[in-house]
Amino acid sequence: MTVKYNSKVVEKICQSLRMGMSVAKVCEQRGMPSRGAFYQWLNSKNEFREVVQEARIFGCRALADEILSIADDDSNDYINTVDVDGNPVKVANKTVTQRDRLRIEVRKWLLAKMLPKIYGDKIQLEHKDHESLAAMVKAGRLRVQNRNK
Repeated sequence: MTVKYNSKVVEKICQSLRMGMSVAKVCEQRGMPSRGAFYQWLNSKNEFREVVQEARIFGCRALADEILSIADDDSNDYINTVDVDGNPVKVANKTVTQRDRLRIEVRKWLLAKMLPKIYGDKIQLEHKDHESLAAMVKAGRLRVQNRNK
């Protein structure tokens, strides 16, 4: 079924994007356009592009909140089991912790790509050579002058 572009559909799309949902997940929902239609609207309709961009910025904030929730949830980090003597023991559930680590890393990567000014790595440049810029420019000019002679 083809979904026609209208304000109700656009609002539902933006509401889902604001919650941090991916475009793929949004388009899987009943009454939503296909991914192809979504991207066609994005390319051809300026007002749609603007509201989607704004919604995705809010969605990034939701992803950042998810990172905290995933990191803080330790409910499945351990499995209650018994040792060879039948004594109850807690064992680290490495599958869950590795999966949580992956979920966090993917969200961090997405945030860094989608909003690099806020969530990207800060790049700090250092100048380790103590020679002044003026001296370096002067030396460069001398080399050019000597080459031209």
